[in-house]
Amino acid sequence: MIDFTYFILLFFFFFPLFSYLALLYILPGDDKRNKKAPYSGSISVILPCYNEEDHIEEKINGLLLECNNSTIEEYEIIIVSDGSTDNTNHILKRFSENKRIKLHYLTDRSGKAFALNLAINKSIYPILVFSDTRYILSKGVFGKLLSHLEDSEIGAISSMLIHKKEISRVRNIINALKKQESVKGSTIGVYGALYVARKQFIDPLPKNTILDDLYISLSILSKGKKVIMDTSARIYELEFDKFYPKERTLRIIYGLFQFIIENFTLYKRIPVKYKIYLFGQKYYKLYAPLILVLMTTVALFSKTIIYWHISIIIISIFTLAIYDWNMFLRITRFTVMYFRNIFILNHYNSSLWKKLKE
Repeated sequence: MIDFTYFILLFFFFFPLFSYLALLYILPGDDKRNKKAPYSGSISVILPCYNEEDHIEEKINGLLLECNNSTIEEYEIIIVSDGSTDNTNHILKRFSENKRIKLHYLTDRSGKAFALNLAINKSIYPILVFSDTRYILSKGVFGKLLSHLEDSEIGAISSMLIHKKEISRVRNIINALKKQESVKGSTIGVYGALYVARKQFIDPLPKNTILDDLYISLSILSKGKKVIMDTSARIYELEFDKFYPKERTLRIIYGLFQFIIENFTLYKRIPVKYKIYLFGQKYYKLYAPLILVLMTTVALFSKTIIYWHISIIIISIFTLAIYDWNMFLRITRFTVMYFRNIFILNHYNSSLWKKLKE
C-alpha cells in the first residue's frame, strides 16, 4: 500500500508538467500567422510609479522618444504617482508643460491596482501601452508591439523581458515557454514591464490586486481574444537580484494565492487549454514542492523506496548546482520562502496585499 501511494504521488508530480509540455511541443496548435502592419492610430501610455526618483526622468524621456519615432497619429502619457514621498513628484513637475503628459498625484499610497484603474479611466484612446519604471526600452519597441493590432483577434501583445547585464537561464526558460504558448495560440501572461492591450477588453482591477499583468491577460483571454508575445520587442531589466529579491519572491507567491482565492470566477471563464497553461507556467512551482514533501513522507515508511528517493533528490540537487549555481540558489530561496509563508494564513487576507507592496 505504501509503495502504491508513493507511485500515485509520483504520477501526480509529473503528469501536470507533461500535460503542459505536451500541449506546447507535441500537440498541434494555432498555426495561423499574425497579421502585421505599421499602426497609425492613437495610444495612451500608462505609467504608475511610487518613489522612483532615480529612474522616472529617464523612463519618461524613453517613452517620449518611442512615441515620437513611431507611426502613431496621437498619443498621451498618463503618469500616476501613487503617494510618492521622495523626489519623484518634483521631477514629474518638470514635464507639466508638455500637453501630451497627463500627471496625477495621489496624496496617499493606494496601490498599483488603484493607480492603473485611475489611468485606464482617464485614458482617451482605445489602445493602451502599459509600462513600469525600472526597465529599459529597446529602440523601436513600440512599433513592433503595435504592428500586431492589424489582427482584430489579438487583445494584448507582450514584450520579451531579458536581463541587461547577465545571462539568466531562469528568464530564458520562462521566455521560451511564453514564446511557445504564443505560437500555439496565446500566452497566459504578459510582462508587466511593457505590453499593449485593447482597452475595451480590460476589466477593472480588484482592489489590492498583486499580479495585475496576469489579471489583465486572463480577463482578455476570457473574452475570446488572444494574448501574444513578440520576441523581437525587447525590454531590459538590470540584474535579477538588484531590486528587492525577497519582495519579488513573496509577490509571486502571495499573488498566485490571491488570484486563485479571490478571482476564481475569472479563472473559470478561461478555456481549459489556458487553465493548463496557467497551471504549468505559474502554479506548478507551488504545487510540485508540496507533492515532493508528501512523496518524501510516504517514502520514509518504505526501506526500498526511501534510498531510491533520497538518491534521486541528491543527484538532482548536485546536477542543478553544477549546471547553474545561480538558478540553484534562486530555486532554493523560492522554496524556503514558500514553505516559510504558506501556512501563515493571515498573509492571504486581502487587507494585507497593500501592506506587502509598501
